[in-house]
Amino acid sequence: MSARGVVIVGGGLAGMTTASELADLGYPHPITVLGDERHQAYARPPLSKGVLKGTDADNSVLLPDSPSDQIKVRVSSAVIGLDVAARQVALADGRVIGYDNLVIASGGRPRRLGDGTGQHVVRTIDDTLRLRDALRDAADVVVIGGGFLGMEVASAALSFGARVRVIDVRTPLVPVLGETLGRLTLAAAHEHGVKVEVCPAGVVVECEESGQVRRVTSRDGRAFPADVVVTAIGDMPNTEWLRGSGVALDAQGWVVVDDYARAHGDGFAPGEILAAGDVALLPQSGEYRRMPHWENAIGQAKAVARTLVDGPRETYTPDPYFWTEAFGIAYKIAGPIPPEGEPEVIKGDLDDRCALVRWAGAAGTTVAAVNHRIPVAKLRRQARRPQNVPTVQFQ
Repeated sequence: MSARGVVIVGGGLAGMTTASELADLGYPHPITVLGDERHQAYARPPLSKGVLKGTDADNSVLLPDSPSDQIKVRVSSAVIGLDVAARQVALADGRVIGYDNLVIASGGRPRRLGDGTGQHVVRTIDDTLRLRDALRDAADVVVIGGGFLGMEVASAALSFGARVRVIDVRTPLVPVLGETLGRLTLAAAHEHGVKVEVCPAGVVVECEESGQVRRVTSRDGRAFPADVVVTAIGDMPNTEWLRGSGVALDAQGWVVVDDYARAHGDGFAPGEILAAGDVALLPQSGEYRRMPHWENAIGQAKAVARTLVDGPRETYTPDPYFWTEAFGIAYKIAGPIPPEGEPEVIKGDLDDRCALVRWAGAAGTTVAAVNHRIPVAKLRRQARRPQNVPTVQFQ
């Protein structure tokens, strides 16, 4: 009986990295990638930046095709079910595909308020192009959600000449960047004319019968004009196809994995099913956490490939790295976020919005480059330095 090989559900960064790493490591069997979108694999981070603004070509985000004939990528192939006993996945078009090992890399999709009527999101290329078209005629844009994505979208929306307002239940960016960098970015947003509203009880998007947005209202009675609304309030798992399969999910539906990226559950052997990327809950400091970022998708996908080829020999330890840019400030951050307390300024001046800064906290060391050119490898080495070692000055 011939080997069925690995089936990877999810054609994004985690899925494609898993496939290419398996081929590089000498995995001897077929590798099949099932993606639900019609596009070939692409990078998502530029969507809310240059692609949305129109300064980057739409096809600039496409990832190169795999040079390996061993990897078969099938687009427009949504998976709707899993039979762990038969080792088969069921597709929406009626096909059934068998596997020897399964990698879950199906990611997540944006959350929306209510039934989602009148709301744009930024997750896919198609989402981004629809929003870009809407922004061309927009007068008032409301972005609901003040995390990395929301602030990037707000910054991009300014380039269309619209009035932009950001609404969140908390002070935007502070929960992810900490007080120092969060406040720095908010000051820049204010200088660019962005209005920021904190609505602790949340908001409602009001629409006409046609679905056209009319306004956004807070639950405490404030009303904000809007003809384009973008929600950036987190994501929800694409794991409906796993319900009842035996694969262990947390209460929200994310896939629980161990230190080797192996999925927990019943009805299948350890190491038979693994997970990588946004969909996976990783064991961290005694609890399970998600790390829905580019670098983790790559690192965990490589861990999945190593486990499949070599068995459970090397645990996966995340090496946090994040980057974002908005309102003329570009951040590269190595280490846990949000950093706490006042940072040590290694180089430059935060008042000039060009600096290299460092925090030493209980969770570890965090180093951030603020409009400061530094190789990522050097930034990471600085974040790994013991806290009692003097800081190295970078030129």
